[in-house]
Amino acid sequence: MLTAHHLSQTCGITLVLSEISFSLNPAEKIGLVGPNGCGKTTLLRILAGLEPADGGTVQFNPPTLRVGYLPQGGNLPSDLTLGDYLQQMQGNLPALTARLELLASHLAADLGSPSLQQEYDQVLADLTDSAASTTRTPALLASFGLDTLPASLPLASLSGGQKTRLNLVGLLLRDPRLLLLDEPTNHLDPAMLEWLEDWLLNSRCGVLIVSHDRAFLDKVTDT
Repeated sequence: MLTAHHLSQTCGITLVLSEISFSLNPAEKIGLVGPNGCGKTTLLRILAGLEPADGGTVQFNPPTLRVGYLPQGGNLPSDLTLGDYLQQMQGNLPALTARLELLASHLAADLGSPSLQQEYDQVLADLTDSAASTTRTPALLASFGLDTLPASLPLASLSGGQKTRLNLVGLLLRDPRLLLLDEPTNHLDPAMLEWLEDWLLNSRCGVLIVSHDRAFLDKVTDT
């Protein structure tokens, strides 16, 4: 699922990562521990494709593997409302429906086009995923105490804790096969933490978790 080969990274003249190699298999849950500043977040950002490594490679199997990254502190766009953000994370069902209808009309006029058929099949698969995400949204929002917030609420108005929890909701709506989680238990009350633990324990996703919560790691990780 994920293989890192000899990853190295420096920050200025400081060597942060040196020859890091490991693999992560489907459904495997790995905890990444260490003192602040040792490079845990840097490693996650490299694996998520947000930062290039100075050396080494990252390989996904399959190459199109859907990866979900939860940053520490959140990275929500401040110019969106809650409803806009959720629609994006769900895959934008109305836009996909319109695109599928347009492709269907084009295919009717050009039945021999393999590229059109390929795009149609992909949009149809995305539409199915989007419909499933839309169905899951109310339960996910309730699990993280966000179900009473109005859809018109600007994301900039959310508290730090609400942003962290909404990031988790958005991540799970996208149904990733590999999760990279940086301190996911911050701002979770005991009921929300229990929900996340149960979800991770029952998930077939591969997961790499950075956390200082050793009780949480002991419960959900294999390695």
